[in-house]
Amino acid sequence: LGPMVRSPFCRSHGLGASLLERLMALPLYSQASSRVCTRLVRNYRSHEFLLELPSKLYYDESLKAHADAKRAKALEQWEELPTKGCPLLFFGVVGQLSFEAGSTSYWNDVEASKVASLIQQLVRVDEHGRPIGGGERTSGEGGDGAAAAGEGEGEGGGGGDGDGATPSLKTSDVAVVTLFRKQVLKIRQLLRKIGLGAVRVGTVDDYQGQEEKVVIISTVLSHSHPHAPALFSSAKRFNVAITRAMALLIVVANPLALYDDKTWRPLLKYATDKGAYRGCAHPLCMEGAEGTAADEMALLKALRGELGSADSKRTLGAGHASSLFPDSMFMDDDDLPWRLML
Repeated sequence: LGPMVRSPFCRSHGLGASLLERLMALPLYSQASSRVCTRLVRNYRSHEFLLELPSKLYYDESLKAHADAKRAKALEQWEELPTKGCPLLFFGVVGQLSFEAGSTSYWNDVEASKVASLIQQLVRVDEHGRPIGGGERTSGEGGDGAAAAGEGEGEGGGGGDGDGATPSLKTSDVAVVTLFRKQVLKIRQLLRKIGLGAVRVGTVDDYQGQEEKVVIISTVLSHSHPHAPALFSSAKRFNVAITRAMALLIVVANPLALYDDKTWRPLLKYATDKGAYRGCAHPLCMEGAEGTAADEMALLKALRGELGSADSKRTLGAGHASSLFPDSMFMDDDDLPWRLML
């Protein structure tokens, strides 16, 4: 990831690009001559289906999957996958974007609850943190997701679950990546309540250079926005987020918020094309999608209102700094220490 530059003036003059990025843009290196540049194309982390999209978008389809087959294919038959053999699940939900006065960070309760539910299914515990079907407890009590992960737990997926299809997972095998610090806190609170506080939860920046067997992404935003935060629409952060998983990638998001975003829409389309989409309907999957009547009504309302009205595309109400100053730094950084209130 490049530097976080808060000043629009500085960004417009190129200070958002790192020294290495500017160096690689020079003609000598942009030609990718083997005499001056060696490209690392063998990927030893991810399943081939998880590698396919980033390879196409950012690496000229040059990446080759060389991950250990036993590890990368361990969750191909997970019962919640729409298409067995493709360890990708995009779960579409119609949530509500929330924020607190005095903060530029956001959270989404519906997405947080869905993330917690999926983790329960992965580590096989009930709402009280008790193992489903017997066996030893898979997580420690309480704990901070960023600090307690992996303590006292071995690597790998543990023992089998009895059906021979999907190995049981430990909390150290699961990571949650989200785009806003408030969502990190909300998810941690939910996980602690069900005895899964040892699951790691952090922002995209927290996970740069790291990897995990299972990665769950929560995008938080509940509708498309003409001035989407830089945290959301950054291609670099998108690339980091979707390339952390080794064996299973789960995305929990509102498909309408991603459909109009040029950075995230390819992921929505890729999941739909692969048969890896579940949840509420969206323009790329109007038939055969799962969803309640409330989801469908919310979808229609969003299509008629939020996507069709310029007024409704403004951020959350009068007095919000990002509405008053859409081109300012407010939409570019999460959790600024100060904010204008009217």
